[in-house]
Order: sequence, then C-alpha cells, then structure tokens
Amino acid sequence: MLAKHWQHFFDRENADYNISINDEEIILTVNRCTAYEHVRKLVGNVSPNFCDQTIKTNEALAEDTPYEIKTEILGEAACRQTIRKRA
Repeated sequence: MLAKHWQHFFDRENADYNISINDEEIILTVNRCTAYEHVRKLVGNVSPNFCDQTIKTNEALAEDTPYEIKTEILGEAACRQTIRKRA
C-alpha cells in the first residue's frame, strides 16, 4: 500500500507529516518536507518550482488508473497529497 511506503520513508527521514485514511481517500499532509529542507541547506534558496517534481510524479502515477492524486502546496516545504477514485 502506498501509505505504508510513505510512512517508511517519512519516518526514516524524521519528517513532520500525517497520513489519514478513510473509505473515500488517503491524505498525506507534509508539514516539513525533508527534501526541501535538504536542498535549502545545500544551496540556500530553493526554486519556487521545487514541488513541481512531486506534482508531475503524482500525475504520472495516476495516469490511466481509476485514481487521481491532487497535490496542494500549503506553503514553504509543506503540501497535502490526496488520493481518491476519479469521479
């Protein structure tokens, strides 16, 4: 299950996140993205397009499946990714 995959990596990175699962959707809320923070430590300024990689990857993962993945940027180093069946 994708939620277990997320949990494994976010726990390993000691990330600030939450996963909620109900009958309709799975929601991953990242309060502090460790990848974003790592890049910031390396180069100082992070591109405003940094999260595009997550958005495009999620779109590709969901393509030709009965699911959609909506990625919302909540602020610097924070997002919400929601997986649900397409309408």
